[in-house]
Amino acid sequence: MWYEDTVAAVSTPLQTAALGVVRVSGPAALSIVGQIFSGPVQKAAGGTALHGYIRDGQTLIDEVVVTVFRAPHSYTGEDVAEISCHGSPFILRWVMRLLIGCGARAAAAGEFTKRAFINGKLDLTRAEAVADLINSETKLQAASAVGGLRGGIWDRIEPIRAELVGLAAQMLAFIDFPDDDISDLSPQTIRQTVLSALGQTQALAEGFDKGRVIRSGVRVCICGRPNAGKSTLMNRLLGCERSIVTGDEGTTRDVVEDSVVIDGVKFVLSDTAGIRRASSEAERIGVDRAGDNMRAADLLLCVFDASAALSDADRSFINEALACSGRKIAVLNKLDLGQAEYDMPGFDSYVRVSAARGDGAEELRRAMSELAGCGNLPSDGSVINNLRQYECVVRAAEALQRAADGAAPDAQLQDIEEAIDALGSLTGRSASEDIINDIFSRFCVGK
Repeated sequence: MWYEDTVAAVSTPLQTAALGVVRVSGPAALSIVGQIFSGPVQKAAGGTALHGYIRDGQTLIDEVVVTVFRAPHSYTGEDVAEISCHGSPFILRWVMRLLIGCGARAAAAGEFTKRAFINGKLDLTRAEAVADLINSETKLQAASAVGGLRGGIWDRIEPIRAELVGLAAQMLAFIDFPDDDISDLSPQTIRQTVLSALGQTQALAEGFDKGRVIRSGVRVCICGRPNAGKSTLMNRLLGCERSIVTGDEGTTRDVVEDSVVIDGVKFVLSDTAGIRRASSEAERIGVDRAGDNMRAADLLLCVFDASAALSDADRSFINEALACSGRKIAVLNKLDLGQAEYDMPGFDSYVRVSAARGDGAEELRRAMSELAGCGNLPSDGSVINNLRQYECVVRAAEALQRAADGAAPDAQLQDIEEAIDALGSLTGRSASEDIINDIFSRFCVGK
């Protein structure tokens, strides 16, 4: 499908800067820009940069460079012109008004990338990688997004889908024409092909946790009893005063969240209320939220005031922490005040620190990195990294499992076709319009 209208949007942040870019895409892109630009846009070859001026009638607005891209050799697959202006929000808005007055429409969020998808320039996994690259905060996130943009997931999905399509075609021919000699289509051949595809889809599903960590970060809950030093530890790991620290118990009532990068991986830290029987309604809500955060975390930093022996309340907190699914580090704090002997069975690691002075902080960061598997995270974009992709792969795997267990060829074929559809939804071959619209609605305007 090729769009009949032409859209325009400011593709750089709308704030004062050295440069600002307005992108125009569609069949009339060059003629529309030509109405307000002094250079020969409509005659320019693709890949040409033209110097000139934007005018509103007789009023000179800005000295600009217009870069021309001819269909299909552009980001969207359409004729595209990108106007590089000086980065005044006022000027950029003025240029946009002129373009709309000449026949362009303001682009919706993500519309340029949606047009690229519709015009066959990229599949949905590559489109999602574009959004990931824009939102990347770490080197690993950026590398993974670039890998996805180059087809890291597509390259794993498409061979599976192609093999299943070939198998389904053979099975359909056999069912429709049972008297013909359909070579190499024994039950064993069908099962082997299905099991091979099943193993590959299951491997993709199993990689989701790594992909989620790359994309969203490791969820870390800093938890413990009141006055164990949780907020001080939070500030130490961040390298700034993010959480309020006082000598009073119960200072932290709500979850305080911030992030830090360790070994190239984003760790999302949550400083939580001290676990104890609450003395007020506000504190009770804070303690409840701390418990919810503990249960949702990938990694728990369980902080103890290790200058004193474990109390019954500490042991009760330990039992609550050990019941959580995340990996757990016992952080034995207040090294500067002396250290009692602690036995911490059930924890994945323990580190002695002084959050106030910084002793043991690097050892703690190493333990966090090791338990999060930072050294084993792929950077080639070959792992699925969002819930939509995961659900597609799981649906395909479930259908293939039924096909592997099934006996009747008709039922097997139906399950194989469902797996093909699920994998097609992942890459966009068979995704519904609602899914496509939802994906691109999350993009910024101008991309």
